[in-house]
Amino acid sequence: MLTGWQVVPVLCSRGGPVRLPREAAPLGRRLPYRRARGEGPPGPTPLLDQVRTAGWSLEFSGWQQDYLGDFLLGLAAAQALAETGDHDLVYRGRRSGLMRRCSLPVDVVHHDGPASVSTRTGDPVRVIAGPPLRLRLPGESGPPPHAPLWLDHDDQDVVVHSALPMRYYLQVEQALGVRLRHDHAPAPTFSAAATVRPRHVVFVATTSSHDVKQYGYRGFAAIGAAIAERAGTDLEITVIVDRRYVAEARAAFAGVAEPVVLAGIDAADCVEVFAGAELVIGNDTGLTHLAALTAGADGGGPEVIGLYARHSYRKWTTGAARHHAVSAPLAQMLALADGDLWLDDVDGDLWGTNATLGVLPPDVIAEFACLLKGERCSGTRR
Repeated sequence: MLTGWQVVPVLCSRGGPVRLPREAAPLGRRLPYRRARGEGPPGPTPLLDQVRTAGWSLEFSGWQQDYLGDFLLGLAAAQALAETGDHDLVYRGRRSGLMRRCSLPVDVVHHDGPASVSTRTGDPVRVIAGPPLRLRLPGESGPPPHAPLWLDHDDQDVVVHSALPMRYYLQVEQALGVRLRHDHAPAPTFSAAATVRPRHVVFVATTSSHDVKQYGYRGFAAIGAAIAERAGTDLEITVIVDRRYVAEARAAFAGVAEPVVLAGIDAADCVEVFAGAELVIGNDTGLTHLAALTAGADGGGPEVIGLYARHSYRKWTTGAARHHAVSAPLAQMLALADGDLWLDDVDGDLWGTNATLGVLPPDVIAEFACLLKGERCSGTRR
Protein backbone atom coordinates (compact mmCIF):
# COMPACT_ATOMS: atom_id res chain seq x y z
CA MET A 1 0.00 0.00 0.00
CA LEU A 2 1.37 3.37 -0.99
CA THR A 3 1.61 6.11 1.63
CA GLY A 4 1.87 9.87 1.31
CA TRP A 5 5.68 9.59 1.50
CA GLN A 6 6.25 9.72 -2.23
CA VAL A 7 9.00 11.46 -4.17
CA VAL A 8 8.25 12.28 -7.81
CA PRO A 9 10.51 13.53 -10.62
CA VAL A 10 9.02 17.05 -10.39
CA LEU A 11 6.64 18.34 -7.73
CA CYS A 12 4.54 21.47 -8.23
CA SER A 13 3.19 22.67 -4.89
CA ARG A 14 0.82 25.53 -4.13
CA GLY A 15 1.54 27.87 -1.24
CA GLY A 16 -0.52 28.60 1.84
CA PRO A 17 -1.43 26.58 4.93
CA VAL A 18 -0.49 22.90 4.78
CA ARG A 19 -3.01 20.29 5.96
CA LEU A 20 -2.24 16.65 5.23
CA PRO A 21 -3.66 13.24 6.08
CA ARG A 22 -1.69 11.53 8.83
CA GLU A 23 -0.03 9.07 6.45
CA ALA A 24 1.42 11.98 4.46
CA ALA A 25 2.73 14.13 7.33
CA PRO A 26 6.48 14.86 7.34
CA LEU A 27 8.75 14.29 10.31
CA GLY A 28 8.34 16.94 12.97
CA ARG A 29 7.66 17.70 16.61
CA ARG A 30 4.14 17.59 17.96
CA LEU A 31 2.88 20.97 19.15
CA PRO A 32 2.09 20.59 22.87
CA TYR A 33 -1.35 22.19 22.47
CA ARG A 34 -4.02 21.84 19.82
CA ARG A 35 -3.72 25.19 18.13
CA ALA A 36 -5.88 24.07 15.21
CA ARG A 37 -8.79 23.77 17.64
CA GLY A 38 -8.27 27.18 19.21
CA GLU A 39 -6.00 26.20 22.09
CA GLY A 40 -2.92 28.15 23.18
CA PRO A 41 0.06 27.56 25.45
CA PRO A 42 -0.71 26.85 29.11
CA GLY A 43 -0.69 30.33 30.56
CA PRO A 44 1.71 33.32 30.44
CA THR A 45 5.34 32.80 31.41
CA PRO A 46 7.59 35.25 33.29
CA LEU A 47 9.15 36.14 29.93
CA LEU A 48 5.89 37.75 28.77
CA ASP A 49 5.90 40.13 31.71
CA GLN A 50 9.59 40.88 31.13
CA VAL A 51 9.18 41.85 27.47
CA ARG A 52 6.07 43.90 28.26
CA THR A 53 7.84 45.76 31.04
CA ALA A 54 11.44 46.02 29.87
CA GLY A 55 10.94 45.68 26.11
CA TRP A 56 12.92 43.40 23.81
CA SER A 57 15.73 43.39 21.27
CA LEU A 58 15.89 40.86 18.41
CA GLU A 59 19.52 40.74 17.30
CA PHE A 60 20.57 39.12 14.03
CA SER A 61 23.95 37.44 13.75
CA GLY A 62 25.93 35.47 11.18
CA TRP A 63 24.01 34.27 8.16
CA GLN A 64 20.79 35.57 9.68
CA GLN A 65 21.84 39.12 8.89
CA ASP A 66 24.23 38.53 5.98
CA TYR A 67 21.75 36.78 3.67
CA LEU A 68 18.56 38.53 2.67
CA GLY A 69 16.40 35.41 2.76
CA ASP A 70 17.46 34.43 6.28
CA PHE A 71 16.82 37.98 7.46
CA LEU A 72 13.36 38.26 5.89
CA LEU A 73 12.15 34.95 7.27
CA GLY A 74 13.68 35.69 10.67
CA LEU A 75 11.65 38.89 10.96
CA ALA A 76 8.71 36.67 11.92
CA ALA A 77 10.26 36.53 15.40
CA ALA A 78 10.10 40.33 15.55
CA GLN A 79 6.45 40.16 14.49
CA ALA A 80 5.77 37.74 17.35
CA LEU A 81 7.51 39.90 19.93
CA ALA A 82 5.80 43.04 18.61
CA GLU A 83 2.42 41.49 19.40
CA THR A 84 3.18 41.55 23.14
CA GLY A 85 2.68 45.29 23.58
CA ASP A 86 2.61 48.81 22.14
CA HIS A 87 6.29 49.74 22.43
CA ASP A 88 7.87 52.03 19.86
CA LEU A 89 10.20 49.97 17.64
CA VAL A 90 13.45 50.81 15.89
CA TYR A 91 15.42 48.94 13.25
CA ARG A 92 19.19 49.38 13.12
CA GLY A 93 21.12 47.87 10.24
CA ARG A 94 22.28 48.05 6.64
CA ARG A 95 18.88 47.37 5.04
CA SER A 96 17.46 50.76 5.94
CA GLY A 97 15.78 51.41 2.57
CA LEU A 98 14.00 48.09 2.63
CA MET A 99 12.90 48.40 6.26
CA ARG A 100 11.25 51.75 5.54
CA ARG A 101 8.77 49.71 3.49
CA CYS A 102 8.20 47.11 6.22
CA SER A 103 4.77 46.49 7.71
CA LEU A 104 6.37 46.42 11.16
CA PRO A 105 5.94 49.96 12.54
CA VAL A 106 9.66 50.68 12.96
CA ASP A 107 11.76 53.80 12.97
CA VAL A 108 14.81 53.18 10.81
CA VAL A 109 18.42 53.97 11.70
CA HIS A 110 21.11 53.08 9.16
CA HIS A 111 23.89 51.14 10.86
CA ASP A 112 26.77 49.18 9.30
CA GLY A 113 27.10 46.83 12.25
CA PRO A 114 24.87 43.92 13.32
CA ALA A 115 21.17 44.32 12.53
CA SER A 116 18.48 44.45 15.18
CA VAL A 117 14.83 45.26 15.77
CA SER A 118 14.18 46.50 19.28
CA THR A 119 11.92 48.52 21.52
CA ARG A 120 13.00 51.99 22.60
CA THR A 121 13.59 50.93 26.19
CA GLY A 122 16.64 51.10 28.40
CA ASP A 123 17.43 47.46 29.20
CA PRO A 124 15.45 45.23 26.82
CA VAL A 125 15.32 41.44 26.92
CA ARG A 126 17.75 40.12 24.29
CA VAL A 127 16.70 37.49 21.75
CA ILE A 128 19.38 36.20 19.34
CA ALA A 129 18.55 35.07 15.81
CA GLY A 130 21.61 33.11 14.73
CA PRO A 131 22.65 31.16 11.66
CA PRO A 132 20.33 29.64 10.40
CA LEU A 133 17.04 28.23 11.72
CA ARG A 134 18.03 29.16 15.26
CA LEU A 135 16.54 31.44 17.86
CA ARG A 136 18.07 31.74 21.35
CA LEU A 137 15.62 32.99 23.95
CA PRO A 138 16.41 34.33 27.42
CA GLY A 139 17.47 31.65 29.89
CA GLU A 140 18.96 29.39 27.20
CA SER A 141 22.71 28.78 26.99
CA GLY A 142 24.98 27.22 24.41
CA PRO A 143 24.32 27.20 20.67
CA PRO A 144 20.80 28.34 19.78
CA PRO A 145 18.51 25.35 19.19
CA HIS A 146 17.14 24.61 15.75
CA ALA A 147 13.58 25.81 15.23
CA PRO A 148 11.66 22.56 14.71
CA LEU A 149 8.91 21.73 12.28
CA TRP A 150 5.68 21.74 14.32
CA LEU A 151 2.83 19.30 13.76
CA ASP A 152 -0.64 20.18 15.02
CA HIS A 153 -3.81 18.22 14.43
CA ASP A 154 -7.56 18.44 14.42
CA ASP A 155 -10.00 15.55 14.26
CA GLN A 156 -9.06 14.65 10.68
CA ASP A 157 -5.78 16.02 9.36
CA VAL A 158 -2.35 17.12 10.49
CA VAL A 159 -1.60 20.83 10.28
CA VAL A 160 2.03 21.20 9.23
CA HIS A 161 3.87 24.34 10.38
CA SER A 162 7.00 23.84 8.31
CA ALA A 163 7.69 27.30 6.83
CA LEU A 164 10.54 28.95 8.66
CA PRO A 165 8.62 32.12 9.70
CA MET A 166 5.94 30.06 11.45
CA ARG A 167 8.61 27.97 13.20
CA TYR A 168 10.10 31.11 14.72
CA TYR A 169 6.67 32.51 15.53
CA LEU A 170 5.55 29.37 17.37
CA GLN A 171 8.86 29.15 19.23
CA VAL A 172 8.29 32.66 20.59
CA GLU A 173 4.61 31.92 21.27
CA GLN A 174 5.50 28.96 23.48
CA ALA A 175 8.23 30.90 25.28
CA LEU A 176 5.72 33.66 26.10
CA GLY A 177 2.98 31.21 27.07
CA VAL A 178 0.17 33.01 25.24
CA ARG A 179 -1.41 32.49 21.84
CA LEU A 180 -0.38 35.02 19.23
CA ARG A 181 -2.44 36.42 16.37
CA HIS A 182 -1.30 34.70 13.17
CA ASP A 183 -2.31 31.22 12.06
CA HIS A 184 0.23 31.08 9.22
CA ALA A 185 2.65 33.27 7.22
CA PRO A 186 3.56 35.71 10.01
CA ALA A 187 6.58 37.33 8.30
CA PRO A 188 6.15 41.11 7.81
CA THR A 189 5.37 42.39 4.33
CA PHE A 190 6.89 45.25 2.31
CA SER A 191 4.79 47.93 0.68
CA ALA A 192 5.01 49.37 -2.82
CA ALA A 193 3.14 52.01 -4.82
CA ALA A 194 3.08 49.98 -8.04
CA THR A 195 0.15 47.89 -9.26
CA VAL A 196 0.16 44.71 -11.32
CA ARG A 197 0.74 45.02 -15.06
CA PRO A 198 -0.85 42.07 -16.89
CA ARG A 199 1.61 39.80 -18.73
CA HIS A 200 4.55 41.20 -16.74
CA VAL A 201 6.80 38.34 -15.64
CA VAL A 202 9.89 38.83 -13.47
CA PHE A 203 12.64 36.23 -13.31
CA VAL A 204 14.91 36.30 -10.24
CA ALA A 205 18.16 34.93 -11.65
CA THR A 206 20.38 35.86 -8.72
CA THR A 207 21.46 33.46 -6.00
CA SER A 208 23.94 33.20 -3.16
CA SER A 209 25.16 29.82 -4.53
CA HIS A 210 25.54 30.27 -8.28
CA ASP A 211 26.99 26.80 -8.81
CA VAL A 212 24.17 24.78 -7.21
CA LYS A 213 21.10 27.03 -6.90
CA GLN A 214 21.00 28.70 -10.33
CA TYR A 215 18.35 27.59 -12.83
CA GLY A 216 20.23 29.35 -15.58
CA TYR A 217 19.42 32.20 -17.95
CA ARG A 218 18.60 29.89 -20.86
CA GLY A 219 16.31 27.95 -18.55
CA PHE A 220 14.45 31.09 -17.48
CA ALA A 221 14.20 32.18 -21.13
CA ALA A 222 12.71 28.79 -22.02
CA ILE A 223 10.11 29.22 -19.27
CA GLY A 224 9.24 32.65 -20.64
CA ALA A 225 8.85 31.29 -24.17
CA ALA A 226 6.64 28.45 -22.94
CA ILE A 227 4.38 30.80 -20.96
CA ALA A 228 4.03 33.15 -23.93
CA GLU A 229 3.14 30.23 -26.21
CA ARG A 230 0.49 28.96 -23.82
CA ALA A 231 -0.94 32.43 -23.17
CA GLY A 232 -0.97 33.26 -26.87
CA THR A 233 0.53 36.70 -26.32
CA ASP A 234 3.85 38.45 -25.84
CA LEU A 235 5.14 38.98 -22.34
CA GLU A 236 6.77 41.93 -20.65
CA ILE A 237 9.85 40.34 -19.12
CA THR A 238 12.18 41.66 -16.45
CA VAL A 239 15.25 39.70 -15.39
CA ILE A 240 17.13 40.43 -12.16
CA VAL A 241 20.77 39.35 -12.43
CA ASP A 242 24.18 39.81 -10.86
CA ARG A 243 26.21 42.56 -12.52
CA ARG A 244 28.67 40.19 -14.18
CA TYR A 245 25.97 38.24 -16.05
CA VAL A 246 24.12 41.01 -17.92
CA ALA A 247 25.38 40.03 -21.39
CA GLU A 248 24.71 36.35 -20.74
CA ALA A 249 21.13 37.10 -19.67
CA ARG A 250 20.42 39.27 -22.73
CA ALA A 251 21.81 36.62 -25.06
CA ALA A 252 19.68 33.90 -23.45
CA PHE A 253 16.44 35.83 -24.03
CA ALA A 254 17.23 36.71 -27.66
CA GLY A 255 14.30 35.54 -29.76
CA VAL A 256 12.01 35.28 -26.74
CA ALA A 257 11.56 38.92 -25.75
CA GLU A 258 13.53 42.11 -25.29
CA PRO A 259 13.88 41.92 -21.52
CA VAL A 260 14.53 44.67 -19.04
CA VAL A 261 17.69 43.46 -17.32
CA LEU A 262 18.26 44.81 -13.82
CA ALA A 263 21.75 44.22 -12.45
CA GLY A 264 22.81 44.88 -8.87
CA ILE A 265 19.45 46.44 -7.98
CA ASP A 266 18.86 47.16 -4.30
CA ALA A 267 16.29 45.02 -2.52
CA ALA A 268 14.22 48.08 -1.64
CA ASP A 269 13.86 48.93 -5.33
CA CYS A 270 13.00 45.31 -6.15
CA VAL A 271 9.82 45.72 -4.10
CA GLU A 272 8.43 48.15 -6.70
CA VAL A 273 9.48 45.80 -9.52
CA PHE A 274 7.74 42.84 -7.88
CA ALA A 275 4.57 44.80 -7.15
CA GLY A 276 4.23 45.56 -10.87
CA ALA A 277 4.51 41.90 -11.86
CA GLU A 278 1.76 39.40 -12.44
CA LEU A 279 4.19 36.53 -11.91
CA VAL A 280 7.64 36.11 -10.37
CA ILE A 281 9.71 32.97 -10.96
CA GLY A 282 13.08 32.65 -9.28
CA ASN A 283 15.80 30.62 -7.72
CA ASP A 284 15.39 29.66 -4.07
CA THR A 285 16.92 32.91 -2.84
CA GLY A 286 16.19 36.01 -0.79
CA LEU A 287 14.73 38.15 -3.58
CA THR A 288 12.24 35.41 -4.45
CA HIS A 289 11.12 35.38 -0.81
CA LEU A 290 10.87 39.17 -0.93
CA ALA A 291 8.58 38.94 -3.97
CA ALA A 292 6.20 36.78 -1.93
CA LEU A 293 6.27 39.37 0.87
CA THR A 294 5.59 42.33 -1.44
CA ALA A 295 2.28 44.16 -1.04
CA GLY A 296 1.33 46.47 -3.90
CA ALA A 297 -0.87 49.55 -3.82
CA ASP A 298 -4.03 47.40 -3.63
CA GLY A 299 -2.58 45.16 -0.92
CA GLY A 300 -2.01 42.24 -3.29
CA GLY A 301 1.12 40.96 -4.95
CA PRO A 302 2.39 38.63 -7.65
CA GLU A 303 2.10 34.88 -7.80
CA VAL A 304 5.59 33.64 -6.93
CA ILE A 305 7.23 30.33 -7.87
CA GLY A 306 10.45 29.32 -6.17
CA LEU A 307 12.64 26.62 -7.73
CA TYR A 308 14.12 24.15 -5.23
CA ALA A 309 16.78 21.47 -5.53
CA ARG A 310 18.96 21.42 -2.40
CA HIS A 311 16.71 22.86 0.28
CA SER A 312 13.32 21.84 1.63
CA TYR A 313 10.62 23.64 -0.32
CA ARG A 314 8.43 23.60 2.80
CA LYS A 315 11.04 25.09 5.12
CA TRP A 316 12.69 27.82 3.07
CA THR A 317 9.52 29.69 2.16
CA THR A 318 7.38 32.49 3.54
CA GLY A 319 4.35 30.21 3.83
CA ALA A 320 2.25 32.82 2.01
CA ALA A 321 -0.69 31.62 -0.08
CA ARG A 322 0.88 33.02 -3.25
CA HIS A 323 4.36 31.60 -2.60
CA HIS A 324 4.53 28.32 -4.54
CA ALA A 325 7.26 25.80 -5.31
CA VAL A 326 8.57 23.53 -8.04
CA SER A 327 10.90 20.97 -6.49
CA ALA A 328 13.48 18.42 -7.56
CA PRO A 329 13.54 15.01 -5.81
CA LEU A 330 16.18 15.87 -3.19
CA ALA A 331 14.24 18.98 -2.11
CA GLN A 332 11.17 16.77 -1.67
CA MET A 333 13.12 14.25 0.41
CA LEU A 334 14.46 17.01 2.64
CA ALA A 335 10.93 18.34 3.14
CA LEU A 336 9.61 14.92 4.18
CA ALA A 337 12.48 14.23 6.58
CA ASP A 338 12.83 17.88 7.66
CA GLY A 339 16.49 17.61 6.76
CA ASP A 340 19.05 20.19 5.75
CA LEU A 341 22.20 19.72 3.69
CA TRP A 342 24.29 22.11 5.74
CA LEU A 343 22.97 21.53 9.25
CA ASP A 344 22.85 17.74 8.86
CA ASP A 345 26.12 17.47 6.90
CA VAL A 346 24.44 15.79 3.93
CA ASP A 347 26.40 15.47 0.69
CA GLY A 348 23.89 16.55 -1.95
CA ASP A 349 26.15 15.40 -4.78
CA LEU A 350 25.36 11.77 -3.89
CA TRP A 351 21.91 12.30 -5.44
CA GLY A 352 23.37 13.33 -8.79
CA THR A 353 21.01 15.20 -11.10
CA ASN A 354 18.14 14.71 -8.63
CA ALA A 355 19.83 17.36 -6.52
CA THR A 356 19.95 19.89 -9.36
CA LEU A 357 17.53 22.41 -10.83
CA GLY A 358 18.27 20.99 -14.27
CA VAL A 359 15.69 18.22 -13.71
CA LEU A 360 12.87 20.80 -13.63
CA PRO A 361 11.55 21.07 -17.22
CA PRO A 362 10.68 24.62 -18.37
CA ASP A 363 7.36 23.50 -19.86
CA VAL A 364 6.22 21.98 -16.54
CA ILE A 365 7.06 25.22 -14.72
CA ALA A 366 5.28 27.23 -17.42
CA GLU A 367 2.17 25.08 -17.18
CA PHE A 368 2.10 25.48 -13.40
CA ALA A 369 2.49 29.24 -13.79
CA CYS A 370 -0.46 29.41 -16.18
CA LEU A 371 -2.62 27.36 -13.83
CA LEU A 372 -1.79 29.71 -10.97
CA LYS A 373 -2.92 32.63 -13.11
CA GLY A 374 -6.15 30.81 -13.95
CA GLU A 375 -5.33 30.38 -17.60
CA ARG A 376 -6.04 27.36 -19.71
CA CYS A 377 -2.90 25.48 -20.71
CA SER A 378 -3.69 23.47 -23.78
CA GLY A 379 -1.34 20.79 -25.03
CA THR A 380 0.78 20.58 -21.88
CA ARG A 381 1.70 17.71 -19.59
CA ARG A 382 -0.37 16.91 -16.50
